[in-house]
Amino acid sequence: MPSRRKILAGLGIFGSGFLVGDNALHLRKAAGRLRRKIASSRSEIDKSGLEPSRIPLRETDSKPVGLFDLRSAPLDEVKVGVIGVGTRGGRLVEIAGRTNGARVVAIADLRSSRIDDIHKRFAKLSLPPIKHGFAGGEDVYKALLALDLDLVLIATPWDSHAAMSIEAMEQNKHVGVEVPACVTMDEAWAILDAAERTRKHFMILENVCYGRTELTLLNMVRHGVFGEIVHGRAAYSHDLLESLIGAREHYPPFWRLKQHVRRNGNLYPTHGFGPISKVLGLFETDAVTSITSASSASLSLNARLPDSIESVMQGDTNTSLISTEAGRVITLQYNVATPRPYSRDNTVIGTKGIFEGYPNRLSLLPEAHRYHPELWSAAQLRYESALWQEAEFSEDMARPHGGMDWLMISRLIDNLRKGNAMDINVYESVLWSALGPLSETSVARGGEPVEIPDFSRGKWRERGGEQSLPQLWGVREV
Repeated sequence: MPSRRKILAGLGIFGSGFLVGDNALHLRKAAGRLRRKIASSRSEIDKSGLEPSRIPLRETDSKPVGLFDLRSAPLDEVKVGVIGVGTRGGRLVEIAGRTNGARVVAIADLRSSRIDDIHKRFAKLSLPPIKHGFAGGEDVYKALLALDLDLVLIATPWDSHAAMSIEAMEQNKHVGVEVPACVTMDEAWAILDAAERTRKHFMILENVCYGRTELTLLNMVRHGVFGEIVHGRAAYSHDLLESLIGAREHYPPFWRLKQHVRRNGNLYPTHGFGPISKVLGLFETDAVTSITSASSASLSLNARLPDSIESVMQGDTNTSLISTEAGRVITLQYNVATPRPYSRDNTVIGTKGIFEGYPNRLSLLPEAHRYHPELWSAAQLRYESALWQEAEFSEDMARPHGGMDWLMISRLIDNLRKGNAMDINVYESVLWSALGPLSETSVARGGEPVEIPDFSRGKWRERGGEQSLPQLWGVREV
């Protein structure tokens, strides 16, 4: 049985541990070494005919404009409008209403009952009343966009996200949109074009990037605890059978189920991929290159459909392999149609150890042949994000996702007030979402590799590997 001192040595808690140095330099060197290793084989791959199917780079009428470090004029108060105030949007509007420096000015929804519910909730919480509430048909959100607002939060069905976001940016509003940001490649490019044209902030509301475990892992990776990262596993595995078939009426009229009727791929990639993207430093020191995806037969969901839905295309499970320029591989899974416990997998594998989530387990050299419970406990204390160390919110604000929603919205508001860049930029927002339609293409082609385009149109390479995460995400010296 190894001693406690030996087990904890890998965290640098005893002994020399792992060096903490210039993290950006560490990642640049690691990525450079991996690129050189695979460069010699690239010509052979080209000759073999195995290169991925190509998705054409979207042409633009003007020179690409980098938005990685987009700043905006600081705001004393952020005037907020929220489109869609049902189950998810209702939670977002309450958090925004309770966030210092923000004022909810307007809400819009298809149902007047939801507008009434929000007004009552604000009154019960003694929050300033919302001046404008719009209810009606599918174009009701346009009345909200016509108002003097700084930020529009969008929590509507997926296939409306892109159009509403683009219209909001065109009307001089910053945008925070629920996941995924887009469901087609045309929508992905259209969002980028609008963001570059208007120079408005566009951020996907990927709350998992603000999770306590995810930010602890990010801190550990940036300090070299895992060595060089070679593989990650991520997932959205969530038994949504009751929700999909409408038993709880969370998604009337079956809007989420209807996505499964006509599509087949990873329809919800961002919860798993977003945190892994940050861990790998995508758009900083590495880039994804291709995706290979396959879906199982659709048995579980098809056996439970309501009478109004004849059948679905979506397989019960989908598995994708995503490759990067530096030779890393990410496994990404999607399963909402079989009975099972919740999991996002959340695995990080490096040259010095491994972390696996659900349940959380950590193993590091020199005793890496098994997991040590005390190792993860010690890591949480040593590498917890500064954002979580400084977070202050009540128990009711932590529901239903443990506080990550509150951190996400409060960070968004704080960045706008200070004129800072967003924690999640438009390129990340679009890439994470576009894995959905890209996976569909691969599935439709029998698992053929499909090239993932560089949505930054090469602008990320001009950053020189510089990272904004230490400032923006609470990555700290330990």
